[in-house]
Amino acid sequence: MPLDTDKDIVLVNPNTGGSYRNAGMQNEYPGLGYLSSSLRAVGYPPQLVDSRLLNLSVDSTIGEVTRELRKIVGIAMFTETAVPWVRQLTQAIKEESPKTHVVLGGYYPTLQTERALKLVPDADSIVRGEGEQTLVELAQRIQAGEQWRETPGLAYRHDDTETTIFTPNRNLVKDLDTLPFPDRYAQANQIDELLIEGSRGCFNRCVFCALHPFISPPDGSTAWRGRSPEHIVEEMKQLRKSHPSVKRFRFIDPCFFGSNKMMERNMRLAKMIEENVPDVELVVEGRVVDIQERARTLLQSLKRAGLKEIYVGLEAGSEKILRIMRKGFREEQALNGLRILEEERLFYEFGFMMFTPWTEEANVDENIAFLKQIGFLDLHLLFRQMDVIPATPAMENSGELTPKGNSGYYTYENAHGIEDLKQFAKVLESTQKGFFEDMFEIYNKIRMAYEGGNREIIEISKELNNIITDVFEYCRARVKLGEDFAEVATNCVGKFGPQVRIIYDKLNI
Repeated sequence: MPLDTDKDIVLVNPNTGGSYRNAGMQNEYPGLGYLSSSLRAVGYPPQLVDSRLLNLSVDSTIGEVTRELRKIVGIAMFTETAVPWVRQLTQAIKEESPKTHVVLGGYYPTLQTERALKLVPDADSIVRGEGEQTLVELAQRIQAGEQWRETPGLAYRHDDTETTIFTPNRNLVKDLDTLPFPDRYAQANQIDELLIEGSRGCFNRCVFCALHPFISPPDGSTAWRGRSPEHIVEEMKQLRKSHPSVKRFRFIDPCFFGSNKMMERNMRLAKMIEENVPDVELVVEGRVVDIQERARTLLQSLKRAGLKEIYVGLEAGSEKILRIMRKGFREEQALNGLRILEEERLFYEFGFMMFTPWTEEANVDENIAFLKQIGFLDLHLLFRQMDVIPATPAMENSGELTPKGNSGYYTYENAHGIEDLKQFAKVLESTQKGFFEDMFEIYNKIRMAYEGGNREIIEISKELNNIITDVFEYCRARVKLGEDFAEVATNCVGKFGPQVRIIYDKLNI
């Protein structure tokens, strides 16, 4: 018999930082929304408790979750940093209602299943990978009193032992149009943009990325699947009606552009958005290798539909590092893609990892030479280190690894000169937060001005880029000389602070 209230199932997003993607984003969690709407479609409407969005403490979350007797509590976990929070919540749930089925899901329990079950002992099961089909079947079996341990796509402990049982893998949802639109639960005043998932998966298999191990299609099919333009636009139309004050749509697809074969689909999507969802702003993410000459017409169509910003994963400017990472493009292709975006007057953000397990001094030189040729730099990027995520190919070829705190990630040591620079970066960021904040404020001001149509701002952006690369090279040279890290950080801000202030004044901040 279907459930007819939202009391029996509750889905929780913990109030913990850290995510494999979009870590700093304060917004609805689309994964939770898709799970909710999938349950609702079969007559099991859940309650949603997004503790992160609402900034709820674990005690407040416990109070909300345990105020009713629940049959199922589902908890999303991005990284191991959520373990103490989730462990406290699950312990309270079991003390209040021992028969409640606690199920974990998300990247962390999927990629580190046995460890997650060990560290969260009150969890009954884990939904592995994409969870809509598995969670629905699990709920149906529990509601019907059937054997839930036969549900494909699960993991659980065997008879309260430490042995983990994995049920057969579940195939991916090939036609994403068959999924109901995700439930939306944030108030308009809680968010300034709406997240849209137009596709899932990626054509690349970068060694550091957790996406493909998370999906791992058992039938060997491509992991990339796209919704139809009609389906996407219908959801956007509904959201414009329900959230009239929010006009910015961020597509969270890791690979928005798809492959060359998807060009026609994307052109149709751009045209349909322009005609049916006017006066919106779009942000997308894609591979820089897909942004070549053949993509100009598509970019122009997307601009007419409202495209303001593109995020691309560059990660390195060294051919050697790009090859090891399996990025699927060369430095020349990356520069060409960014040049096209600049010529089309599109703002771009990008991912970059100065330090990797394979980085040597020469690769740092190559990275800096590459960054000097592009625009829109953020100082944080020049000191960013690649973390090694369990279950990714990088675990196999990164040398000796050590756990990075309680994050569930791993770190490593580079050659002496690189290691000193990594350690200095921690000192610089911890002792000179104001300097970083000023730089980031300028960066955001440039971004907003550029998206607003001020093309002259690119000259100020180039000034900022020069300062950022000069800061890096100044600090690197002093660290090589063996100077005290704290003193180098102080002198760096003293030397470059006045230049930053000049740009501040130009932007009237």
